Amino acid sequence: MVDSVDELDKIEEEVGKHPDVIQVRLQTASGYAAFDLSLKFGATKDEAVRLLQDVARRGYIPAISFHVGSQCRTPEAYSKAIADAGEVMRLAGVPLRYLNVGGGFPAHYRGTQIAPLDVFFKTIKDAVAKLDLPPGCDVLCEPGRALVVEGCTLLVQVHLRKGSSLYINDGIYGSLSELNISKLTPPVRLIRKGGAPMSREFAPFRIFGPTCDSLDVMPEPFVLPDDVTDGDWIEIAQVGAYSNALASNFNGFYTDTVVEIGDAVDPEGPNRLVTSRDT
Repeated sequence: MVDSVDELDKIEEEVGKHPDVIQVRLQTASGYAAFDLSLKFGATKDEAVRLLQDVARRGYIPAISFHVGSQCRTPEAYSKAIADAGEVMRLAGVPLRYLNVGGGFPAHYRGTQIAPLDVFFKTIKDAVAKLDLPPGCDVLCEPGRALVVEGCTLLVQVHLRKGSSLYINDGIYGSLSELNISKLTPPVRLIRKGGAPMSREFAPFRIFGPTCDSLDVMPEPFVLPDDVTDGDWIEIAQVGAYSNALASNFNGFYTDTVVEIGDAVDPEGPNRLVTSRDT
């Protein structure tokens, strides 16, 4: 994948004249996603036309890719990018092997209004149908967050309550770094040991992580029962994407235990310890 002729030169120098597929990454419009991925990568339409022609001239198989940004909230972002890709394809005049519409498919977080994934897929299908794709040109996508976000839940403990502030044993240097960057707020619920009763009144709490850094604080409050106290646990859902994969061991804090929750009919049992501090 390239977005500049310099990168194409490097690929040719490294792999030679093999008839490999090289995708030209197209820049997309900003403002549709939590993370704008075209600030760093992507060729303009004019640049992409020239790059596709250069890819074909050097004997490689041309393709187009783009990424509308992670946690894209607007299906129309895909239709606009696909239309731009169609324009580039037409002007370049070279047969494409792939049209890669990337990822960015969104997940549901607290306070967000997201269309069902079927709406995104239909928007993509309708936009692709308007293109005159050559025979043998496959349409690819690279879903990440939408596939895995529900696959992991983070369980943290309240180590200290000071008024409306809670200090927990994970934070922005651990499994919650994306929340700090994206301003996304996951669903949360309080868990009290032994199932002891808790207040039915809720209140917003500022959440601090365990490190010495004052930056280790969530940008949005967690709304929890107003009697939350030291020793309580908080279940943070929707953290299957960009959580423990981004975690560091800063200040000596790290994820203590990972447990896989399986099917009750699994012969090895429904739950399996994956890692712990003792293993």
